[in-house]
Amino acid sequence: MDSIAQYEKELEGKDIDVCLVGEREIKSLNKRFFGRDTVTDVLTFHSEFALLPYLGEIVINIESIMKERDSGNLEELNRVFIHGVLHLLGFDHINTEAGKQMSDKESFLLKNLN
Repeated sequence: MDSIAQYEKELEGKDIDVCLVGEREIKSLNKRFFGRDTVTDVLTFHSEFALLPYLGEIVINIESIMKERDSGNLEELNRVFIHGVLHLLGFDHINTEAGKQMSDKESFLLKNLN
């Protein structure tokens, strides 16, 4: 099986924590750390320790994954995880161009990792 690190060399030798939470917890974290009083599917927290081989933490709203009807739960979990990894690597969707780059990279990884 391929890994994201095979395509994203910055991940080699790096650690990422993953935490699964419910909607109430992710909404609370989103409000506390980002000032947004909304539920989201994923949040990322970058490491403050640049010298350590630790990129940060991905927090996934598992309740939203379980509610997903259009795709299977595992596929949606993969998508959200890859989305979080890309955020930790510096990708964002602040504007249209950045969003397209991130979306293209996410689609590429999903296609090549399944």
